[in-house]
Amino acid sequence: MLFGAAAAAAGFMLILPDAADDPERWGDMGIIAGAGLVAGLIYWLIAGRDAGFRRPLV
Repeated sequence: MLFGAAAAAAGFMLILPDAADDPERWGDMGIIAGAGLVAGLIYWLIAGRDAGFRRPLV
């Protein structure tokens, strides 16, 4: 979930690089990061707790 928020915030900063200097854009950054958190949670719920880990061979 945290990586989803970080990826969303990084994407927002790539689109609007001067957003860190503009206090009006901080709310937008929070909304985007929140959407990334929710997307990470939904991915985790769908993929399962063991997504990305190796399964036992036997």
